Amino acid sequence: MGRIVGRLSCMRGVGPLTAVGLCAEIGDWHRLSGRTIGSWVGLTPLESQSGERHGRGRISRRGSAHARWLLVESAWHHRRPLRPSRELTRRRSTQRPEVIARAEAAERRLHRRWRHLEGRRGMRSTIVAAAIARELAGHLWALAVMDD
Repeated sequence: MGRIVGRLSCMRGVGPLTAVGLCAEIGDWHRLSGRTIGSWVGLTPLESQSGERHGRGRISRRGSAHARWLLVESAWHHRRPLRPSRELTRRRSTQRPEVIARAEAAERRLHRRWRHLEGRRGMRSTIVAAAIARELAGHLWALAVMDD
């Protein structure tokens, strides 16, 4: 679990305590996939469909409330400009280059996505945070199941 916590801590907004909390809530990361982890923590929208009509509602909130809260709180960090803090740089210094590269690529994507959803689409920041948290869960899953 220590190696997984180290890899997860390479992401912005995910410190060691958040990483330990996610590992405790999720347990075995290999039983999930990048697509299913968002629904497992309850961050996917409810859908209603009737004939030609199709709509999406609020998030389902099924699954682990604590893991969902940790992910949403971590997602808020992707709203800020992409500058790694000294603490994040220190946490990354012990990791392999491919782990750091994957974490940086995920951060760039999440930051761009936040700007797009909030700026161009005009969505409320709380809704954007939930959407980013769902995608962040997938990126964290990818880091957690990387081969050692």
